[in-house]
Amino acid sequence: MTPKAIFSRWKTIPPDIMKQACRRVRLMSLSIGVIWAIAIVMNDVVAPLLGHHHTAHMLWPMPGRPFAVIGLVTSLATYWAVRRLKPPPETILN
Repeated sequence: MTPKAIFSRWKTIPPDIMKQACRRVRLMSLSIGVIWAIAIVMNDVVAPLLGHHHTAHMLWPMPGRPFAVIGLVTSLATYWAVRRLKPPPETILN
């Protein structure tokens, strides 16, 4: 069997690899959401408990919090959409 014959079987990415890639997209979106949640908890809960108070010239109060919330919501929405809506694998990877 020539190498060309082996690769001519698939015109696109094989289905099992597509399934694994979609699973990785779910895991990454959930992981990124957890990182955003940790950032929010550390800055809004832990920092004040340790005596660190944010001032107006610091980046976290503005625009840090809105970016963190948008990042968290986007990550969780991506995880939910990939898991529940079950779009075609090509759509997920795009």
